[in-house]
Amino acid sequence: MLSDDNAAKPLWILNNSATLGKAPPMRQHTLLLAFALALIGSAASAACTVEYKAKKGSQYVHTRMSVPDSACSVGAATPIVESALASQGMQLLAIVKVTPGG
Repeated sequence: MLSDDNAAKPLWILNNSATLGKAPPMRQHTLLLAFALALIGSAASAACTVEYKAKKGSQYVHTRMSVPDSACSVGAATPIVESALASQGMQLLAIVKVTPGG
């Protein structure tokens, strides 16, 4: 029996209202650590976003892709975007904008 709520002093095992809505201290620390690591990880992997126009046959697209921080300029991003698009059978027409860190 997991709970005895018919007795004068019920033996609560699963339905303990005293701790309802509270995470145990170890779980709080684990959640805090996971959140901190997620923030650090997202900052460490921040890449530049390249907005570009491309075509495949008669189909035109205007979209974005991420490139490494080291390629955060139009000149440095162009060969990376061209290579990625070539593997999809597309041709780069123009890089519209390069946005650092995001």
